[in-house]
Amino acid sequence: MNPLISAASVIAAGLAV
Repeated sequence: MNPLISAASVIAAGLAV
């Protein structure tokens, strides 16, 4: 996975919570 996708995934998870 690209680092950008990983970062976006973490940010999305944080916003979801």
